[in-house]
Amino acid sequence: MIKLNELSYLIIRVLAIVFFLFGLNHLMNLLEFSIPSYMSIVDYLSFFEAFLMVGIPACILIIVSIVMWLLAGRISSLLLPKVAPAEQELNIVHVKYLEGYILAVVGLLLAVFSFTSMLRLVLTYFVIPTEQGFAFTNQVQLYSIVEQGLRFIIGIVLFVKAEGFARLLRKIRSVGLKEQS
Repeated sequence: MIKLNELSYLIIRVLAIVFFLFGLNHLMNLLEFSIPSYMSIVDYLSFFEAFLMVGIPACILIIVSIVMWLLAGRISSLLLPKVAPAEQELNIVHVKYLEGYILAVVGLLLAVFSFTSMLRLVLTYFVIPTEQGFAFTNQVQLYSIVEQGLRFIIGIVLFVKAEGFARLLRKIRSVGLKEQS
């Protein structure tokens, strides 16, 4: 059997690899934006502006992945609920401890992905000029920025308060069970 802290460590390392791969994928998307601007096919977007819109979010994902890889032990200990020393010795992973952990990991994923999307949308909103015929997309982009901001806030709250939400979910699930027994 695997201990909960070992499982947590492995999951953080896997997430670090996932973030790194998403960062590399975004860097490949940078080529899609930068090659037309480099070849002067488009006149409304410079290479620097393309890097701002796509490269910075990609670099943030890669930096987050490296930090997560290096600090996997510390991050996993932050995500795990405090367990009594007697229970730490057991090689059994209790479901009640996994619920809060899974909610925290989901919150972390939501926060990181929404932050990089929000950053890309904000940079796009300010970089692409409205006089180039993109004025109709500004309102849609503004709504998307607000949506990603809300997702980021939900992700942070879920990450920070995961154990409390897990306890609340356990209480909600057990409400009907007490009356039956």
